[in-house]
Amino acid sequence: MEIKKLFCILVKRIIMKKIEVGYKVILETLTEDGFFENEWIDENKFRPRFINAATKLNEDTTTFGKLFELAESISKDIVRENIDSTMKSLIDKGLVDEVADSDVKTYKLNINNNE
Repeated sequence: MEIKKLFCILVKRIIMKKIEVGYKVILETLTEDGFFENEWIDENKFRPRFINAATKLNEDTTTFGKLFELAESISKDIVRENIDSTMKSLIDKGLVDEVADSDVKTYKLNINNNE
């Protein structure tokens, strides 16, 4: 029984190593391709979120495709957060007004502001 338990632990570590290698390759590829040079992608936000989410994936079914989908989803979330933060800052300064016409956030330039 002890050998079976040790074998299961070893297999799990090998599979987790596969995920670790996979996410490292993706991070290296994104870096080399200039992905983090985009002003809307914060590498310091992306890396820990991506690594944390990747390590929680099912080891048996994780593929490079799933890791790339995860990277895309996280990058979209970060871009959305950064745009929302920028728009909130512009609203706070009185430069932009939020328009509540629908469920989708829309904005308009505040032409009454002389700054």
